Amino acid sequence: MGIGTDGRENTVTSTMGAWLASLAATALTWLVSPHLTVLVWERLFWLMGRRRRQSASTATLKSVLVVRNDGIGDVVLTSPLLRALRYWYPGAWISLVVRPGAKNLVELCPYVNEVLVFNRKVPGKANLRSPLRFCRALTLAAQRLWKRDFDLAIVPRWEVDHYFSSYIAYLSGAPRRIGYSESVSERKLWFNQGYDCLFSDLLKDSRLKHELDHGLDIIKYLGGQAQDRQPEIWLSHDDRTQAKALLQSLGGDPACTLVAFGIGASGAARRWPPEHFAALGSWLKQVDGIQVLLLGSDRDIPIAEKVAELCTAPIVNAAGKTTVRQAAALLSLCSFYVGNNTGNMHIAAALRLPVVEISCNAASCPPAHHCSSQRFGPWGVEHCLVQPAQPRPGCAEGCSQSSAHCIVDVEVDQVKNALASRLPNWCASRAPGGRCLVG
Repeated sequence: MGIGTDGRENTVTSTMGAWLASLAATALTWLVSPHLTVLVWERLFWLMGRRRRQSASTATLKSVLVVRNDGIGDVVLTSPLLRALRYWYPGAWISLVVRPGAKNLVELCPYVNEVLVFNRKVPGKANLRSPLRFCRALTLAAQRLWKRDFDLAIVPRWEVDHYFSSYIAYLSGAPRRIGYSESVSERKLWFNQGYDCLFSDLLKDSRLKHELDHGLDIIKYLGGQAQDRQPEIWLSHDDRTQAKALLQSLGGDPACTLVAFGIGASGAARRWPPEHFAALGSWLKQVDGIQVLLLGSDRDIPIAEKVAELCTAPIVNAAGKTTVRQAAALLSLCSFYVGNNTGNMHIAAALRLPVVEISCNAASCPPAHHCSSQRFGPWGVEHCLVQPAQPRPGCAEGCSQSSAHCIVDVEVDQVKNALASRLPNWCASRAPGGRCLVG
């Protein structure tokens, strides 16, 4: 009987401990809710003297914080905003906050004075209002942001803020904070309810636009305008030298025409199967003088290895072997980009490469979806979008599965035809007998 009693007591104790841990986690999450954050920190900022000073007028801004703590592609699309800020405020100190993986990309940006890093990843299940994230944001503010005495903080992201960017802007202490309202979309209202109170100035434009335009609309709101809308990439001489050396070490031929395959993506739903890439690579290798270059991050190494294994001809595999800027330098040596909607696609477009984008969303899906090419497609270059003919069941509003789903239905022949039809002169000049290798 004693053993049974001990067992029941242990079970009760374990259940009670789990319940208390859950209650504590819920309480901590509530403590960092937007409204409570403002309730507490407005008073602390007032005591620190950061709310008693007048908010600087647009014409006299001396310090600006831009928080772009999301994807590589998002950062690339923010380059016109950074350029415009520097043009309109040539003497201002401009700080840029990015995720760790994006720092290398923007280290050489001539429009900002410093690049800061915020790591939003926390152990366990992701939580938009994680207490650990709050502590990290507060640490960043105390150690790096408060001393800058920012006049203005900007969060250019129109879509849902999964990245704690709104909190960083608020905790910076800037008296003026510009961002897009939680009401611009139903999805944002659901995930970011209450976030509006973290801003002093809200843009409520709910019209469907490219993410680059949403960033530049902030310049218009401040009374300026963009002189140039083309995204930029900033490379050093060493980046280019190292990229050429890496290409040669991997068997690349400088005399060949390079075609970049973007095989990765942050979401598995946006990854075209490696078997399809391999089939496309085998077809392209029939054209004399072409080499296929695989680009991706460390997490894409298994995909790249499978593509290289299945392809009937040698492929230059640089996945996981470069920094972001070195990958950009390799892209600058290419003739065009084919692949998923990912950071490398936006880098390729910024480098003026023609792009064949393979999308997970069917044409009938709403253009407001977060994988929509109308919102996040390559900017300012020749661009061909290849999509599934129809969405799979459950994806009528857009594919957001946790694995490759609708994108599997994009056929290899669709991409072949896109290449041949969009670049006929290129294809005909290199195909045996002057014909395009389609089908």
